Amino acid sequence: MSIFCFDLTMAVVAKRAGRGPDFLIHDSHLFDAVEARQVGAALSLASRVCEQENMQYVATINSDALEVALADTPNLNFHQCLTLTDEYESGGFFGMRFN
Repeated sequence: MSIFCFDLTMAVVAKRAGRGPDFLIHDSHLFDAVEARQVGAALSLASRVCEQENMQYVATINSDALEVALADTPNLNFHQCLTLTDEYESGGFFGMRFN
């Protein structure tokens, strides 16, 4: 979570100084070994900070981890824009399947 906080802080500082983009992106690996309650709190913090700073926060999160995090943070304001699945033969990531 220290990397999450550092990244969020640097994104805000860079944007305020006019030297950074107006978005921050994190991959699901950042949240892998983190308790669901902390993931929910981090997503909630990112939502609030990015709304105040007129930024966008993008995170890739496994659906099972997101469900658990949302259980602890029911008022989280988010938009799920894409769902990737390998449940079917046509699924995968850009047509590639991983074992």
